[in-house]
Amino acid sequence: MFHLSKAIKIKLFRKSLIISVGLALLTVITHSCNEETSEEVIKKGNEVIVDIPSREYIPVDSELVKKIEAFFQNHYDETFFSGTVLVAKDDNIYYQACHGLGNYRSKSDSICLRSNFQLASATKPFTSYAILRQIYLGKLKLTDSVHNILPDFKYKGITVEMLLSHFSGLPNYMYLTDEYWGWDKGSISNNDVLQLFNQHNPSGGRPNAHFYYNNTNYLVLASIIEKLTGMSYDKYMKDSIFTPLGMNNTCIFHNESRDQLKDATFGHLGDLRPIYFDYLDGVMGDKGVFSNIYDLLKFDQALYDCKLVPCNLLEEAWKPRTDSLETAGGAYGLGWRLRNSKNVGKVIFHSGWWKGYRSLFIRVPQVHGTIIILTNTVRGRFFKVDDLVNLFAK
Repeated sequence: MFHLSKAIKIKLFRKSLIISVGLALLTVITHSCNEETSEEVIKKGNEVIVDIPSREYIPVDSELVKKIEAFFQNHYDETFFSGTVLVAKDDNIYYQACHGLGNYRSKSDSICLRSNFQLASATKPFTSYAILRQIYLGKLKLTDSVHNILPDFKYKGITVEMLLSHFSGLPNYMYLTDEYWGWDKGSISNNDVLQLFNQHNPSGGRPNAHFYYNNTNYLVLASIIEKLTGMSYDKYMKDSIFTPLGMNNTCIFHNESRDQLKDATFGHLGDLRPIYFDYLDGVMGDKGVFSNIYDLLKFDQALYDCKLVPCNLLEEAWKPRTDSLETAGGAYGLGWRLRNSKNVGKVIFHSGWWKGYRSLFIRVPQVHGTIIILTNTVRGRFFKVDDLVNLFAK
């Protein structure tokens, strides 16, 4: 059952459900479970489950709500949109909306607020978070050599920090798999990709020479997590990250797990043809998290509260390793993109695109603001980060 606390104001805009929530406390938003709000720490195995503490009720600024509603309604009027949106400030939900269908071929499964989407590269903050967790537990250092952790991996001189910040110089695994794997062999796994690297030894760049955004880095980080924990990446993320943070509708997707997904959508091409299978869906760490706007809001609150990973390590992740804070793409930290906004200060975010899915997860610490956008088609104009964060500007 889906729960929201306090006053809820519901409006309909062009077959869309748009809800402005007056004092909605995010910690009581659930789909399939009842959760207690306390600061009690519960031990389970070697990990801990932390309950996200409740917040004080803060009156919603009606002018800000109107500003946000007008912005998004204008977007819906001007272009095609299929997905979900959530805007929060001070842990109160100011705006949430859902549009479209989960599968346009079958014309069924209307998207709802709890619908799940592939986060694509917005998975990288989660992989980074899991690595930082290992550092906090004393199992890893940023300066550790990848070759020492994964002895069969032939590329030397690369550290964990270089993987996180995209300074490893490793070649893009997708070129390698297209050449040596392809569709005819079916789904490929992280281990399969690492074996291809060891067999064919494709040349890359010099480690720590320059920034090169590359999905290979986060595939390798997922393999490091598996080596350190003795668990598969998807099981570790579920047992040690998602469940402790109450993200009960979030999981790592691979081709064998679609039937287990709750309220899942399909990605679509621009002509709204669904994409049912891609052999690279089996690769995890660089992509693969399926989640919804409410679970991502729980993750956002956990970051503010420094749950599972201490504040000093999170701040390390939000330090730019490149000097392009003023550019559209922003600088890069450890699993996060970073920008400076003249109006709202530092912006911490990550975008994603993969096989018909597009996503944006934006955090604006100066105003304690959060914007989450999840879509399941590449049709229509997407959002610009500057336009979104300026919603919080005075």
